[in-house]
Amino acid sequence: MVPKFTMANGALARVLIHTSVTKYLNFKAVDGCFIYNKGKIYKVPATNVEAIKSILMGLFEKRRARKLFIYVQDYDENDPKSHGLDLSKFTTRELFVKHGLDDNTVDFIGHALALHTNGNYLDKPAIDTVKRMKLHADSFARFQDGSPYIYPLYGLGELPQGFTRLSAVYGGTYMLNKPECKVESDQNRKASEHDYDIKLVEMNRRCKIFDPGRLLMISTPTSLPLTRLDFDARGV
Repeated sequence: MVPKFTMANGALARVLIHTSVTKYLNFKAVDGCFIYNKGKIYKVPATNVEAIKSILMGLFEKRRARKLFIYVQDYDENDPKSHGLDLSKFTTRELFVKHGLDDNTVDFIGHALALHTNGNYLDKPAIDTVKRMKLHADSFARFQDGSPYIYPLYGLGELPQGFTRLSAVYGGTYMLNKPECKVESDQNRKASEHDYDIKLVEMNRRCKIFDPGRLLMISTPTSLPLTRLDFDARGV
């Protein structure tokens, strides 16, 4: 298992805040992030001073990259044609060419900032890369402590423990080794009844959980809050 960092302003962080699980967790900002380039490892600049001193880009290339960063921060997702470009139709490659970026800068932005794992993103709509870059910038601004990443102070095991403690406040029970427990819905996205054969406590109950339409959607921070309809069993 490889430890996974969390973006400080990412979907998981917003879910933890929305559900108040952060009351039971402590996070630490990661001190820095690095990139491998031409056989060497370089620190991704985190301050203006580091950006000026960095040898990842030349002076004129830094100016062109800065213009792109300003463009990304000012881009309005609700107005697809802001700045005169519809990024849902404009490819990432075309966006980089428009700003005159060289291949090294493209690699740096695509992998160190947007966190793409391959080069396929270049021929896809630029809106996804722009969103990733904005997330990186917003996450970094959250702590301004060297990187946009955070990590549970005592390891990833704290995440399920935090939800378990919150569940216990409302009478929930934490049951191990129950992979088949899930929420099912019909074609109309309405909650369907599902049998839970909970052998651990010799109990078999049919329970209606809640309408999936009211679930907190990880990709939509403005979704409606959780609303419980009715149930006769609680658990995480």
